[in-house]
Amino acid sequence: MRRRDRHAPAWRVHSQKVHATLERGGPGLTFRRCGRIQAEMFYARLMVVLLALGAGSGFAAPARIDAASDQILRKVAADFQAAQTAEVDLHLAVKVQAPAQNLSADYALSIARPNKFALIRKQGDLAASTISDGTNAVTFLTKPNVYSVQAAPKDITGIETDVNSPSGDSMGSMAFVAALFSAHPYEALLAGVTDASFAGAEKDLQRVNFKQEGLTWSLFVSGAGKPIIRRIEVEIPQMAMTLEFSNWKMNPNLGAERFKFVPPAGARKVPSVYEKEVEGEDSDLVGEPLPALKLMNVDGSILDLSALKGKGAILVCWAGEADHSIFALRSGSELAARKGVAFAAINVDMDADKTKVQSILAKNKLPIKTALDPMGLATEKLEIEGVPMTFLIDKSGVIQKAWLGFHETFTAVVGKQLDLMLGNSGR
Repeated sequence: MRRRDRHAPAWRVHSQKVHATLERGGPGLTFRRCGRIQAEMFYARLMVVLLALGAGSGFAAPARIDAASDQILRKVAADFQAAQTAEVDLHLAVKVQAPAQNLSADYALSIARPNKFALIRKQGDLAASTISDGTNAVTFLTKPNVYSVQAAPKDITGIETDVNSPSGDSMGSMAFVAALFSAHPYEALLAGVTDASFAGAEKDLQRVNFKQEGLTWSLFVSGAGKPIIRRIEVEIPQMAMTLEFSNWKMNPNLGAERFKFVPPAGARKVPSVYEKEVEGEDSDLVGEPLPALKLMNVDGSILDLSALKGKGAILVCWAGEADHSIFALRSGSELAARKGVAFAAINVDMDADKTKVQSILAKNKLPIKTALDPMGLATEKLEIEGVPMTFLIDKSGVIQKAWLGFHETFTAVVGKQLDLMLGNSGR
C-alpha cells in the first residue's frame, strides 16, 4: 500500500520537485513512520527539498530583487561557477507541527563536475544516501538495506536518485546544489522566485529572503570576504526546515573512491527503493475496522466513531487553516451529503483552540461539526501521519480507502470509490 505522490500539483518550486515530495495536492504533508514507504527515504527527501530550493530549468527575473541581494547572489554564483569540485558537511533539522515531530540528520556531500556526487548519511533520523560515479547513480537505504541503480545523467542538474520513484522528479535532483553547479548559477538560483530582499545581518551572517509560490525561504551567507553559504531556512504550512552547511571546500582533490558505492553486507539490489502505488491506500489501516474512539466536538456534542457503522461514512482528519485542509473538509462534507452517507471531522492539532477552530469553520462557511484531539488519541489510533487524511468507511465500519492530501480530482476520485462501495451507478 502506498501514498499517491502523483496527485501533487499545488505547491511548486519551479518544476514542482519539492511539492511532490512533501505535499499531496494542496499542500498535504506526509511524514511516514513505516509501511508503504520507509520513513528513512521520505525524511531524506526533506533534505533534498532544501537542496532543491530556487532551482529550475528556466529563468524568469523575480518581481523584485534589491541591490544588496543581487550583489550577494552574484558573488556566490561566481565562486561556484568557477569551481570544478566541492565538498561540505550538512545538518538537516525538520520540525512538523501536526502531528508534532522533530527530526535531524547529518550528511557529507561531495560534488565533481560534470556528473559525480555523493550524499552520504552519517548519523541521525534520516537513513538514505545517494551516489553517482559518473556512470551509475545509486539510491541506498540503510533500512531495510536495499539499493537501486540507474544510469547517471550527463551533468549534475539531471541527477535522479531513483528512476522509478513514484513522485517522478520529487527527489529528482539536488537542485539547489545542482543550480550552484549549473552553467548559469545566478539565474538558476532565482528560478521560480518572485521576490528577493536583503534582510540585514544576523551575527556574522547576511540574510536574503525569498518568496516563491506557496513558501518562503531564507539564505544565510558569511559576511566577511567571499560570501559562503552557511544556512537555508524554509517555512511552509505546518513545517519548518533548516539546512546548515559547514566545512566548505572548493576545488578539493576528490578521487574516484569518493564516488564509489560498495554494497554493505547483506544489501539487496532492487528495481526501485519505492513500493508500487495503489490508489486510495495511503494508510496501513485500509481493510481494518475503524478504531473505537470518542471525542468531543467543538459544539460540545460527542463524536463516537462506532456510531458511523451501518451508514457508510467519510472521515476527514485535518489541522491548521491552509487551503488543503479546508478544501478536503468542504469536498468531503458536500460529497457525503450528496451521496447520503455520514460525515465526520477531527482536528488533530494537539494545540488546537476551540474558539479558533470555530472561527476557521465560520470564516470558510463550513457548517460542519469537528472534534478536537488534544490528547493525540485520534492521531495515534488512526495513525495520522499527514493532513488532511480522508477515510472512506463502509457500512460494516471497515476502512475501505484512505487519501492523504487534496488534489484537483479529489472529489471525483473519492466519489467514484464511494459509489463502488455503496453499489451505486453514481449520482
